[in-house]
Amino acid sequence: MAIYHCSVQVIGRSNGRSATGAAAYRSGMEITDDRTGITHDYTRKSGVDHAEIMAPANAPAWVHDRSQLWNTVEKTERRKDSQLAREVEVSIPRELPRDQMQALVRNFVHEQFVSQGMVADVAFHHLDSENPHAHIMLTMRELGPDGFGKKQREWNRTELLQSWRVEWEHHTNTALERGGFDQRIDHRTLDAQGVDRTPQIHLGPQVIQMEQRGIRTDRGAVMLAIDNNNAEIQELTTLLEVIDRERDSEIARGAERGATGGGDRTAGASAGLTGGGIDGGSGGAEISSPGSSQVPTPGTRRTQKDDGEDERRDSDSRRDGGHRPASSFWLELEAFRRRARRFRGFVGGAVGRVVALAGTRVRQPGRKRLADPEGQIARQVAALDGPFEVVISGRSGRQQTRNWSGDRLLAQADWLARQVAMGGNIAIQPQGTLIIGRLNADGVERLRQLGFEPALVLETAPDRFEAIIRITDQALNIDQIHDLGSALARRAGGQVQHHCSLAGFSSMSSPRSPKPEGFTAEIISNPGQPASKAAEASKAVGVEPFPDRTPKTPENGVQKPTAPIKRPNRDDNSPSPF
Repeated sequence: MAIYHCSVQVIGRSNGRSATGAAAYRSGMEITDDRTGITHDYTRKSGVDHAEIMAPANAPAWVHDRSQLWNTVEKTERRKDSQLAREVEVSIPRELPRDQMQALVRNFVHEQFVSQGMVADVAFHHLDSENPHAHIMLTMRELGPDGFGKKQREWNRTELLQSWRVEWEHHTNTALERGGFDQRIDHRTLDAQGVDRTPQIHLGPQVIQMEQRGIRTDRGAVMLAIDNNNAEIQELTTLLEVIDRERDSEIARGAERGATGGGDRTAGASAGLTGGGIDGGSGGAEISSPGSSQVPTPGTRRTQKDDGEDERRDSDSRRDGGHRPASSFWLELEAFRRRARRFRGFVGGAVGRVVALAGTRVRQPGRKRLADPEGQIARQVAALDGPFEVVISGRSGRQQTRNWSGDRLLAQADWLARQVAMGGNIAIQPQGTLIIGRLNADGVERLRQLGFEPALVLETAPDRFEAIIRITDQALNIDQIHDLGSALARRAGGQVQHHCSLAGFSSMSSPRSPKPEGFTAEIISNPGQPASKAAEASKAVGVEPFPDRTPKTPENGVQKPTAPIKRPNRDDNSPSPF
């Protein structure tokens, strides 16, 4: 999607910078600074797609020579703290083709800068990536036939800077409209736009490189916290919209039932609500059962109380003999309540907490883990033991594979979450397990009936589940997984997978099977026990089953050592347990 970014900074000697070095870096060239004798060589820099110099019509020809232009600027400025150049950096919509990207920037530069007498050195970076942008270096003095004259203080006005930001919005939206795209950008802050989202922060190339190498950074932790909070806001906003629509539909259906029934039933406060609104509010979202005379009052709002309110209201409804309608509304409502309990206390305070986090050091011992707020990964590790094959897929398609113990997986949770926040995906393969994905609730129950009780069940999409079945404590190869899982998956109505989701992450069930945008894998059950038919299944594919780990009890006395289990011959024609 198109994003707005237009930042302005001054390049000056007071912070150790030079105009020649900045120009060489942005253009990917080699420029020698005549004043200092330093050669700035950035000819090996990647990502520079094109660079050009735009100047007024009456400018001398030498300004189009990048080295001569910025060396002249360096010679003109004599103070040790001189301001050498102004840089404007803009983000270009990646929806536009390359020629339209360059035309957009050229039109903006000519209208706002060159027409006012500035010389602009424009460099286009990463036009074919997820982050196309342009660097615009501007001169700060009048330009005459003999060179640079006085500095133009008028170009430093705050009002002029604000007008540049507004004009970049207008130019970009015009280009998007001409290209037939619906996306638009806005230079205003999120608060001014009325958008309920926390502003993100800029990481910078150094932080991104450190995070990709697995080095935890303060800014990475802040960015992850903001992403998680914004995802929760979006999820809850969507659920509220669904609930409001269903509520209004139920109100209309209730009114129709009242009209056709010939009774004197009425909607509103006189009808009486059966327990308040959502999460214990004072009306509006608790919908009566079919055939009941109770209909929610339109337009009422919901508030939050303690977690026990839902259970008390549900039990009251059951005592009254009410039955909830079997509609998608109740599924959405229950999902909303689960997430609302996790999310309680955040709305209204997100900005303050993120700002507080940004102002503190987050590398503190014992700090709360950002990636596993409810122990989801810990529960998954406890249920499946490990070791785990962890596949990290980057946005570019590059994959990294790690073989980690459960403890190592927990220790790396923050880093994995940052990879997801930067567009990556995480999938894991617990050793010695079968993974059956794309199941509905009936398919999970079918596995239990067949004697292959899942050690862990994950909800990976609405009404879609992954069942992870413990078969052995040894590694299974691809052939063994397919031999065991193919028939079982067909009978349960799912499909065999080599990897499963990592609980608590918005990731992928497998590197090639994306899940719905923004959906987080959640643990539904995690008994952690091997399947009843695990021993039979192990024998069928020639691996040793789990050792007998029956605990010592007063009934069975001291556990006797079991005889060593002989590995069956791979040519064994023993029948399949399915």
